[in-house]
Amino acid sequence: MSELLALAATCPIIIVAVFSIRFFHVTTSSMAPTLRTGDRILVCRSIWRVTPKRDEIIVFRDRAGSAHPRPRHLVKRVTAVAGDEVMLMGSRIRVPARTVFVMGDNVEVSRDSRDFGCVDSSAVTGKALVVAWPPKRMGLLRRSC
Repeated sequence: MSELLALAATCPIIIVAVFSIRFFHVTTSSMAPTLRTGDRILVCRSIWRVTPKRDEIIVFRDRAGSAHPRPRHLVKRVTAVAGDEVMLMGSRIRVPARTVFVMGDNVEVSRDSRDFGCVDSSAVTGKALVVAWPPKRMGLLRRSC
């Protein structure tokens, strides 16, 4: 009987973990030095019932990859939120409602909002919380560089 109760208590925790946490593989150096090529990051999906905040690292669906059977995801830092103004190619633009402006920490090589515009909040998969692999790089991700 106690095993059955333990199983019943554990099932909701497992279900929440399966549906709210996902791992992603970093495939480019656009977020270096914060994230390196080959890092595996833990992303929390349930947090995104609220709008991403400035300086948070997010994972989102790449619009350019939407035609592929398995959509590609990008990892970037939120640098501006709805209502903020940013300089883009010498002009000030206001970030529209329900979108965020993202950039890679390694701005020299990053393909980001400077190239493809603001990211709609509905495209956000989740917030990157932890570097989970490799073991020597394991740790919490900080909100700013």
